[in-house]
This record gives sequence, structure tokens and C-alpha cells, in this order.
Amino acid sequence: MNPQNTSRACPVCGKVNERLRGHVLACPCGARMGRHVAAAVNIARRGVEFLGGLDPRGRGRWATPVAGPLALG
Repeated sequence: MNPQNTSRACPVCGKVNERLRGHVLACPCGARMGRHVAAAVNIARRGVEFLGGLDPRGRGRWATPVAGPLALG
């Protein structure tokens, strides 16, 4: 798996911010989190896709339903 853009991509909407500075990812969609947290979520999501795939609602055989701002569906 390619780790490219994991800390620059918004884990909520997927937009890649080309001009980041500092340790905070602030996306136009309203998501705001540390870049390390964003990278961890993006890497985990790629791992889930690799292991079993996700259906359109973000759920797969390895995923559990999530509550909160990252919940899909």
C-alpha cells in the first residue's frame, strides 16, 4: 500500500490539501483534526479496503459501525 497523501487527505470527504502547514488538517468540508490523526484514519481505511473491501456505506467484514463525525451512512 502506498502511504502517499495519508496526512494531507481529509478522512471525511477525501479532498487532498496540497498546501498544508503545521500540524492541523482543516478541510473546507468542516473537518478539523491533527494531521497524525488524519493519517491514522486514512491508513486504517486503506487497510480495511485491502483486507475485505468496504460497501458504499463504509462497512465491511472487518469494519465495525462508528459513531461520530467519521460515521458514513
